[in-house]
Amino acid sequence: MLFPSNFRLIKGGLAFALVAVTGPAALAQTAELSVTAQIEASCVVNAGSLDFGPYTSTDLDPTEGEGSFSYQCTSGSDITLSLGPGQNPQGEGRAMASGAARLRYNLYQDVGHDQEWATDGAAVIVEDTPSTLQTVDVYGLIEAGQESPAGSYSDSVTITLNIN
Repeated sequence: MLFPSNFRLIKGGLAFALVAVTGPAALAQTAELSVTAQIEASCVVNAGSLDFGPYTSTDLDPTEGEGSFSYQCTSGSDITLSLGPGQNPQGEGRAMASGAARLRYNLYQDVGHDQEWATDGAAVIVEDTPSTLQTVDVYGLIEAGQESPAGSYSDSVTITLNIN
């Protein structure tokens, strides 16, 4: 009988193959892989705009405007925000220009115009910022009665964000 003897050979060969592949038990060696990372505080500040619309020097009331800019920082960052004096400072205030003509204005942190964004670089402190995009509202005021000639007036104010 050919079949039973072949079966025994295959069966014996399989047992030998299992012993040869697994071999004697090896001693296991282990070590630890240290995994680290550093997250540095970083921020991005995005430009914004403020449009006063039309201004009439004969108006008895100031002209108000509202705008905003935004920033996004690494979570937990402490920062300061400040607004520069603009490209056309007038004494301790800001001014928009149309050629040589000027139109004075002020910027505020609140709608009631009580907290002015200083022109001297004085900063607003923001502690423990979230990681989501933050919008900062900016309120503007052009005082009534300025004798500026007709024209299109503009200014550019630098937004400075420092990570503390």
